Amino acid sequence: MRSFRARYLPLALACLACTPAQAQRAGKAWLGFKRTTDSLYEKGQYELALESARKALELAERKAGSLHTETATSLEDLARILGELGRYAEAAPLHLRALEIREKALGPEHPDVAASLGSLGDLYRAQGEYGKASSLLERSLAIREKALGPDATVALTTATLREYQAHPERGKAEAHRRAMLRLMRAPGHPEWAHPFYWAPFVVVGEGGPGAAKR
Repeated sequence: MRSFRARYLPLALACLACTPAQAQRAGKAWLGFKRTTDSLYEKGQYELALESARKALELAERKAGSLHTETATSLEDLARILGELGRYAEAAPLHLRALEIREKALGPEHPDVAASLGSLGDLYRAQGEYGKASSLLERSLAIREKALGPDATVALTTATLREYQAHPERGKAEAHRRAMLRLMRAPGHPEWAHPFYWAPFVVVGEGGPGAAKR
């Protein structure tokens, strides 16, 4: 981590007045921080992921501005990690801010807005606030069905349920991951390989025994 920060942090601090070339390098630096954050998160190294996510957010705000979709992405990454650490009171405002940015930048019915609604709903569910969670998740599903079409939605939902029923020991998150891979390779629908059709979907509920060991 030290060598990574040593490589990218000076660029992050210098990008307040970027030339086009500097802006491009700053974009690569932000992507580097994001990839590091995602990798650490997947390994369960949440404290290190938190540090990397904060650096990514700082860079996004400096490079793109506080209302840019990259900033929204970094906010959600940071909120997701805080949620894993049980720091819900810190995570909720970040999710709300990301949702507001995406609604203003992309419109209220964009799939990325649906993803933000799903993330916030999942956070409320984890806190036992089921009324708030249900309202957000219902809105998220309605946006997805309208934007993506019912065929892709039904195919992904059905595949997820079948995967989980066949192998409940793998957990719901793994069932969902396998269902997304199946959707991406669906014969007759090459367009479903695009993230537009599957990236906005999230799993709400217990991840199963495998998730607990992550």
